[in-house]
Amino acid sequence: MLRKGYSRSALLAIGMGALFALASTGGAPRAIAATQVPFTAQFSGAITFSPTATGFPVHVNGSGDGSHLGRSTNSGTVLLLNETNTACPTTGFVVQNTQTLTAANGDQIFLSITDHPCPAGGPGLFSGSDPYTITGGTGRFTGATGQGTFVGNGNFNNNTFTYTFSGAISVP
Repeated sequence: MLRKGYSRSALLAIGMGALFALASTGGAPRAIAATQVPFTAQFSGAITFSPTATGFPVHVNGSGDGSHLGRSTNSGTVLLLNETNTACPTTGFVVQNTQTLTAANGDQIFLSITDHPCPAGGPGLFSGSDPYTITGGTGRFTGATGQGTFVGNGNFNNNTFTYTFSGAISVP
């Protein structure tokens, strides 16, 4: 049965066009690229030291707010790397910082930072500003990617930190 107003040849042409479109994409619909949107977050909390036989990891746990997260928490591990901090080679250090940001509903964003903190304003105070990379997530952040700038401040006199993230996030 023909649709009213369409000839058999018009319907055949529409159908052939659809088949051609599928064939040109390998038979699968084209993936829609994720759009990058601004991402910002601020956290503060406690630093805990946990020396082990294989290293000296530092753990950070705090709370704050983030775009797309709302009120949330962060937890992470900071490992001292055997590298020279060229910005302040005699008084700074280089760390690998992995962070998990967790929204109130449990959805998470995973980040990785290679940070180069230097002394900042007095004994026991350090600050660093380096790029971060979003490496994935869970829930609505599954498959997330992104990047931006991380600013971290550590006060080893009272074992506290503040972190700020600003950049972009994409979720497929």
